[in-house]
Amino acid sequence: MKDNPAVMQAVKAIAWNFDPRSIGYVWDYDGNKQDYQRHFPEGYGYAVVRPVKRAPIQP
Repeated sequence: MKDNPAVMQAVKAIAWNFDPRSIGYVWDYDGNKQDYQRHFPEGYGYAVVRPVKRAPIQP
């Protein structure tokens, strides 16, 4: 629990600065999709979840 704030800060920094194009995806905010956060330090930990979809294939 004492390290939880530092872990949350590190995860947020990675999640909001990550470029999914590096793995063939793009952000998918079409429609009613949203970001959300999961937090259960004693079990799961902390996660930021953002919608993605496969990037269109470039000819």
